Amino acid sequence: MKPFEERDPVYQYGFIIYVVVNFLAMLWCFYWLLSSDNEARMIGEDGLDFGLIVRNGCLVLPVYLICILINFIWGIKALFDLLGHRGYHAALGWLVVAVAWVCDLILIYAAAHWPTPV
Repeated sequence: MKPFEERDPVYQYGFIIYVVVNFLAMLWCFYWLLSSDNEARMIGEDGLDFGLIVRNGCLVLPVYLICILINFIWGIKALFDLLGHRGYHAALGWLVVAVAWVCDLILIYAAAHWPTPV
């Protein structure tokens, strides 16, 4: 097994693209929550109502679905790499992205319940 630095450049670029796409999706989802929450406060609501969630959720749902698909495919690739003794780099990247998504979802939940400034 070659070290990560000596591997095929396509593999390295695929790994970098995978991580960057996931982190951009996380930022998009967090931005969506903050903008929806600010819009709700602007119109005088205490929090997000059903209409804001449905309208703005249509913007973030495709991002979630694409990331779920990408993460599922990358997870299968990581499993094949581990079982085929080709390295653990794909699994490590998948684990880092999975932990980052969990942290992002916790942050989104916490941000949705921030107190409204007076």
